[in-house]
Amino acid sequence: MTSVTNVMKPTIYLTRPLPRLHLLANYLLSQPRLALTLAFSIVYLLTLAWHYPLSSHDPSSIFFSNAHGYDKRYSLVREAQSLSFINATHYLADSSSSPTTPPPASPSICLGIATVARPTTQYVTLTVGSVLEGLTTEERADIHFIFFIAHTDPSVHPVYQEPWTRLLPDTYLSYLGLPVSQLSNLRKWEEEHDYRSKGLFDYSYLLDSCYTKTSAPYIAILEGDVLAVRGWYARALAAAEHIDSLDPHDEDDPYLPPPSSDVGRANPDSIPTQDLPKASWLYLRLFHTETYLGWNKESWPTYLPLSALTFLLTSSTLLLLRAMLPTSARRSPFLSNPSLLLITLIFIPLSILLFFLLGRPTVLPLPRPPPAGVQRMDNYGCCSQALVFARRQVPFVRQRIAERRVDYVDMLMEVAAGAWGMQRWTVEPSLVQHVGGMSSKGDAVADERAGRIWAFGFERWPEGGAPEP
Repeated sequence: MTSVTNVMKPTIYLTRPLPRLHLLANYLLSQPRLALTLAFSIVYLLTLAWHYPLSSHDPSSIFFSNAHGYDKRYSLVREAQSLSFINATHYLADSSSSPTTPPPASPSICLGIATVARPTTQYVTLTVGSVLEGLTTEERADIHFIFFIAHTDPSVHPVYQEPWTRLLPDTYLSYLGLPVSQLSNLRKWEEEHDYRSKGLFDYSYLLDSCYTKTSAPYIAILEGDVLAVRGWYARALAAAEHIDSLDPHDEDDPYLPPPSSDVGRANPDSIPTQDLPKASWLYLRLFHTETYLGWNKESWPTYLPLSALTFLLTSSTLLLLRAMLPTSARRSPFLSNPSLLLITLIFIPLSILLFFLLGRPTVLPLPRPPPAGVQRMDNYGCCSQALVFARRQVPFVRQRIAERRVDYVDMLMEVAAGAWGMQRWTVEPSLVQHVGGMSSKGDAVADERAGRIWAFGFERWPEGGAPEP
């Protein structure tokens, strides 16, 4: 008799073991506060990574990079273009084929650039090349360029013998013809290294030269250690004309200081009419540094209430949304009281903190209204690298310089504007960059200060320069 042995058949499972990702998901669903923390951390880090390229070049940010924050980007492009333009000018001079053109009869802008010899690097060649390179024939014909070597003996300046100093300017300015007493003072200031007295005189002298030698409605005074973006002229002129279109004052209707100003509170009726400003705006700034546009301490009475309001509104919104959900949804562990406490007491404050840590120019950049991003900047403007004045305002500016209430042009302008309640304007981004890392004063402290006067937004111009306004 044959016996039959029962053999057990293997068990076949129709479902696979859960992948590790599913296991992690199930675990996080069972740990809602851990899941919320992980999600918040990812979003937080992604936000930081997204903004870091700007924050690392934002001096008001904790993430500002001392190693790379002042890196040249567009400036390198502009320096190469400027030197190429100057070299081409020298080639024309050597070939005796350099064209001679008469100064423009009716320029729109008188451009004045003054320079003094520096201990090592001379930047003025780059300055002149950058303001002229890229101009159209019509634009160049609309500018009267005055170049001023501010030495009683101009030959001590290293650029004195360079051909471009005679070929490119429409007017070559010197101290020739000044009264003996003024020349004596100038030599004394040079010998005593009195940069403040001489700097104020030179600024006023160059400003007055533009005023008397041309009929240009606008006068731009640039320091000799800056770079201008290609396309600067069209944007600067559009901005100045726009500001003037908003100003009702002229020679026949001078500007009266408001009662709230220092002069207005004194006795404005005692001011002779000829001494009154002829415009309500003092200057248009072509350069500003973001260093002073951060979270300034005097504004914290505004920042703190707004931060508290943001916290309260966000927390209240979360509670209101939970109350509006169906009962079954409100039972979700992600909407439990401990989870909401985690969001309101940890996540929201950390988000507000990150907002401030990223830096004000990063999270609240200046607007760029047409034309050319022109806007008011009555506070935190720095410095005097490139200022544009209305022609009718020059006598008022010269008088303020003569009063010499302070020793630096930029500070003097701010004091005058504040005392008279006058507007100050700028363009965003800056049309000019300060590249003078070596001060003309020849001391280490001045050099360090000069190296930090930087327009961070200027470096973000595209290689082709500024578009038409």
